[in-house]
Amino acid sequence: MARGSQRPLTERCWSTLPSTRFNFSNLWQRILMPTVKPYRTTLDQGNAYWMARLAGSIYQCKPGSKVPDEAGILSNLKAEDPGFISVHGFSKNSAQAALVEHSTYLALVFRGTDEPADWIDNINAFPEQALFGSFHRGFLHSVQDI
Repeated sequence: MARGSQRPLTERCWSTLPSTRFNFSNLWQRILMPTVKPYRTTLDQGNAYWMARLAGSIYQCKPGSKVPDEAGILSNLKAEDPGFISVHGFSKNSAQAALVEHSTYLALVFRGTDEPADWIDNINAFPEQALFGSFHRGFLHSVQDI
């Protein structure tokens, strides 16, 4: 090959590198995405982010129903973090919840006040002793429904 017909040095160097492309979503997942620290008992940015994210996801319902849309919720969560494994939704009386399974933790997520029956539970605020302490009676009864 004649000297004048050789490819430039930069082109020759790049052609010898593996053909990996820079993937921003991979960077987000590996470096920037907040993670849950299950044993952290103080304020943590990753825990706050994912608990808020999960709390918002519980409002996604199956069409014409109050039951959480398990497949839709899981699909949305997996798009952001492939570590999510399953979502099991529950709906009874005025309580809706989901058990969300991630490869490193479990989260039990409850829907908040979004219908008149929920306000009845909220008003029932007298403390009730159960398990290991005192609980808001309306919330305790909603949890027992689930």
